[in-house]
Amino acid sequence: MLFKLVTHPRSEAYRRDIFFHARKSGIIDAVLVLITTIQTNKNLKTKDRVIMELIVKRFEELTAEELYEILKIRVAVFVVEQNCPYQEIDGKDKQSFHIYLKDDCGIQAYLRVVDKGVSFNEVSIGRVIAVKRRCGIGSRILSEGVKVAKNRLGAAAIKIEAQTYAKEFYEQQGFKQVSEEFLEDGIPHIQMILDVI
Repeated sequence: MLFKLVTHPRSEAYRRDIFFHARKSGIIDAVLVLITTIQTNKNLKTKDRVIMELIVKRFEELTAEELYEILKIRVAVFVVEQNCPYQEIDGKDKQSFHIYLKDDCGIQAYLRVVDKGVSFNEVSIGRVIAVKRRCGIGSRILSEGVKVAKNRLGAAAIKIEAQTYAKEFYEQQGFKQVSEEFLEDGIPHIQMILDVI
């Protein structure tokens, strides 16, 4: 008889207690402990064991509800949170892939991958958002955006305009600064490029 002990939302002590009693009872031949890991395909399990689904769609594939939620989160971050009134809906969404991670609470991370020739000669990535910061979700959504740029748009390079404070975040993904700092809508930005091999 094979007894499986899987990770459970309850405490580590709870799982040890189950293991102890199962072993003490003598009814098991083997114990298989499955450890929760970060998945690298379509779903993401965070440290809180919340499953996030990855969605990748062109503009015309988005439902009205999806578009509403995307625009709501973008305005909340880039207009309201940053106190920056600007034309958030800029005409580029129709020429983009929209990529987001969602859980039962809604969209947790988002970005768009813009076709080459729209923002720059190269494919570009923008509107990068992670609702929860410093937990790896931002890096995950950026990594997925790079994959889409490479695999679906055949990008040889990806160019971005990053807010200067986020320079280190993009450098960790391999982007390199290629411009002096400049102001866009009153916020310091730099241009960066990632060579996709």
